[in-house]
Amino acid sequence: MTNNNTPTTPRREWIRVEKAKLWDVSLVRALLQEQGLPVHCLLENVQKFFLLRANDTVRGCVGLEYHGVEHHGFDSCLLRSLVVHPDYRGKGYAKMLIKALIEDAQSPRLSEMITVATPAGIALFEQFGFVRIDKEEVNPKMRASWQFNAECVNDVVCMRLTFNQ
Repeated sequence: MTNNNTPTTPRREWIRVEKAKLWDVSLVRALLQEQGLPVHCLLENVQKFFLLRANDTVRGCVGLEYHGVEHHGFDSCLLRSLVVHPDYRGKGYAKMLIKALIEDAQSPRLSEMITVATPAGIALFEQFGFVRIDKEEVNPKMRASWQFNAECVNDVVCMRLTFNQ
């Protein structure tokens, strides 16, 4: 209520998913660090991230790292750093982020997308067609990457989405 006893209208929150810009790196870094996720190679990869914005505040993100022959043709990518702020979970925003990332990533040069899922995230990724795989089935260049190894901790499952060629 305002001072003259007239009711106030709650401010409507605008939610959107958009591709990150280079100047978003500090916002993405802060969100990842807040949620305990690695920020290695973030500056080089931030423009391969999608952001969930609530009004002008970043409340979620997901990123991509290409592996194979970057810039000349690639065959694999790693879906990395999927996070939604705890206040925004359970509302379908992780699905929005994943969908935007998959649609943007599809290319004739890309044969597969790999992710590392916690037990709680397996069903979410299966909705997009990801299937469980052994870690040894992952592209050796990706397996050797810092990001893959940082996300491959105990109790996680490697998953693959294969793109039709």
